[in-house]
Amino acid sequence: MRRILLILVGAGLALFAAWSSISAEISHVPKAADILAKSPLAVYPGFGHNMQADEARFDRESLAREQLIARCMGQQDLPYTAVPPIRIDEIISPGETPKPLIDPNAEYAESLEPDERRAYYLALYGIPDPNDPRADRLHDPDSPTGGGCSGEAFRTIRGVYAAQSDLNEQYIAMRRSVMQDERVKAAEQRWSACMQDRGYEYASPRDLLAALDQATLQEAIITELTQQHQQAMDVADTCGTEVELEITVAEVRVDKETAFVKVHQDRLTRHLERLRTEATRLEQLVP
Repeated sequence: MRRILLILVGAGLALFAAWSSISAEISHVPKAADILAKSPLAVYPGFGHNMQADEARFDRESLAREQLIARCMGQQDLPYTAVPPIRIDEIISPGETPKPLIDPNAEYAESLEPDERRAYYLALYGIPDPNDPRADRLHDPDSPTGGGCSGEAFRTIRGVYAAQSDLNEQYIAMRRSVMQDERVKAAEQRWSACMQDRGYEYASPRDLLAALDQATLQEAIITELTQQHQQAMDVADTCGTEVELEITVAEVRVDKETAFVKVHQDRLTRHLERLRTEATRLEQLVP
């Protein structure tokens, strides 16, 4: 049932996860981190420059929306239990079966008679059945009145990743352009040659990270493969420093982000102003 809430969030978290691997490569290098700090995009939350702060705010926003939903449902004499935000790393661990997600509100709805359940879901989501395969199309998050109490809560607090989600295609294109830049490609070739000199065959740090991720999914040989790739990670850091890969990526990223901000300045300014307004509401709901 909570899939409707995730739909309303948009693509923000997916983009956050995809970009975080690139950020991780360069954030541990002081000079590269200093370069990134000068990016004009760093001023705007939700675009990966302060991931810890963005994630913390996202959690507060989720809790605040739950409070708003509970209040809205209560005004209609309908019960609703505020549910804390769900973290993927809390329910999924390598080699383990994902823990089942229990939504007390879904359990309550399923205990109702069909007509009562329909009325409950209409109040909560604005559609009679959130599990309907057509649910995504039936729900209109842009409607000034649609989406039930959930839709109202998301319109009230659009959140830290809202601008990133609104600029989904443009942001993805900018992010890809960083790694496709000829300066970065040349640095990666130097990095790959450095790794080969030390006995490792990887075209880029992303290939190494992908290999490490794949190793952790193969439980039968996890120890051996993981140790091999972790050793390669140490060498990768050395090679990255030697060829200044992280610094190059940071410089290119700042160039691309500067152009991105210039094109979308008005929307980003409104994003920042909205976040400031929403911060007041957050203080009221989640002190």
